[in-house]
Amino acid sequence: MPIILILLGLMLFTGNVTYAQVPINENVEALPPPSSSESDTIYQHPEQEAEFPGGKSSMIKYIAKNLVYPEDAVINGISGSIQVFFIVEKDGQVSHVELAKPNQDKQLSKEALRIVKMFPKFLPARQNGRPVRSSIVLPINFLLK
Repeated sequence: MPIILILLGLMLFTGNVTYAQVPINENVEALPPPSSSESDTIYQHPEQEAEFPGGKSSMIKYIAKNLVYPEDAVINGISGSIQVFFIVEKDGQVSHVELAKPNQDKQLSKEALRIVKMFPKFLPARQNGRPVRSSIVLPINFLLK
């Protein structure tokens, strides 16, 4: 039986993160509530990206534990990278899971979609200190060795 490797490309999760300490001024007024058009905006590059609970390493472990390489794909030697698009809602829920690129292998695509649809709630992205909707394209690589 061939050894199956499942790799996860984390292109969107590998950006540099910087932190700054800002003094708190108790006399500053709270920000006004967002407008309705602002609350529906989907950010591609928010100030703070959405994060899988426990970070990148936890996501890799989650996928490795739950992903089942399709048997027909193993028999036929099918491998490839499946690009999955999804939205992380303001409450961290994953929604609108679909293929980012059409014409990808159907068996591998079905499994990649299944795994992403099973994701637990993320820590939502933030813009101006508020949780916002954000989009993610996650490449999931299937490799037979």
